[in-house]
Amino acid sequence: MIEDKEKLLETILECKDKSEYRIYAYCLMGNHIHILLILEKEDLGMAMILIGASYEYWYNFKYDRVGHLFQDRYKSEVA
Repeated sequence: MIEDKEKLLETILECKDKSEYRIYAYCLMGNHIHILLILEKEDLGMAMILIGASYEYWYNFKYDRVGHLFQDRYKSEVA
């Protein structure tokens, strides 16, 4: 749904201020997202936990559900 995708992007931007990363590009797919970012403060794991937990909390509340939303841990590659 469009509102869910907009909320995910909003969450990424909100967490950007807290974790101090720079977003260079993103591609929101049907069932996952690609993000190119540079970390300035926290490590990648903490930034991804913040994004995932924040969005998961909102999504579970909206759809009256419990449990994990994302199947696997994020994948990262050094460019």
